[in-house]
Amino acid sequence: MLRRLVASALVGSLLGIAATAPPAGASGGSRRAIPTVTIRARDFSFEMPAKIPSGWTTVRLVNEGGEPHQAQLAKLDPGVTPEQIVSAGASGGDRAIVALLTVAGGPNTTAAHGGTTSVTVNLTPGDYVAMCFIPSADGTRHYAKGMIQRFTVTKAPAQATAKAPKAKATITLSDFSFGFPSNGLPAKGVVAVKNTGTQDHEITLDALAPGRTLDDAKAFLLTPPGAPTPSGPPPITEAGGIVGLAPGATGYLNLSLTPGTYVAACFFPDPTKAGLPHVIEGMLGTVTVGATG
Repeated sequence: MLRRLVASALVGSLLGIAATAPPAGASGGSRRAIPTVTIRARDFSFEMPAKIPSGWTTVRLVNEGGEPHQAQLAKLDPGVTPEQIVSAGASGGDRAIVALLTVAGGPNTTAAHGGTTSVTVNLTPGDYVAMCFIPSADGTRHYAKGMIQRFTVTKAPAQATAKAPKAKATITLSDFSFGFPSNGLPAKGVVAVKNTGTQDHEITLDALAPGRTLDDAKAFLLTPPGAPTPSGPPPITEAGGIVGLAPGATGYLNLSLTPGTYVAACFFPDPTKAGLPHVIEGMLGTVTVGATG
């Protein structure tokens, strides 16, 4: 967080929404295709549909900017505006922002210059925003530079909604740790992400460079916004993940990664501890990517 659906063919083309085959790992046959929405991130704006039908939706973030970006989808509390969210962030930080909305997942930190991240989330009708919490080198969060976009999730007919995808593996997010499969994660395919905790949680995935350690990654990730990072090449490379999920919610990562060691982290604020990031409370670790089965 700190870092960094179903419609006619005509309507789909107008909104930038495409009904596609289920992501890898979903069964075929009678399963209805999960629609895909593409969000294009730039420095510092989103290009995306103004309206999205409710239900399970694959959200694909394409980063056309020169900085890493994410797309946190969040349902606004009644009467809340994007302007209020930006104002709350300026005065009270991330803890003040999350008090005004319900997080609904979305593609996490995606590399600049063409990086792509795909997740599948369940959207309920209402008024939403897509926003990027990642800071620039000057410490300013991207949403404060204009990367906050309002959109509406409209109620789709029950017969038009798709079922959740089938997953190869499951990641659990708890207070305050990650639960990974014993044999790691598949490099390609669908992985479920379940928030079993009592607070909002996310997972960022970053490829760990050869010869670098978790301590190297920790020093890099915990550099305060606006402060210089440790010297030398970065020890990690952005590889996506899923942004904040509310307690009890499940989202899906549609992975297409290079096998190797990855660093996982959660930067959501703990409202019971003055907004302390979860990464400080233990939500930081490594996982092997490239598991079979």
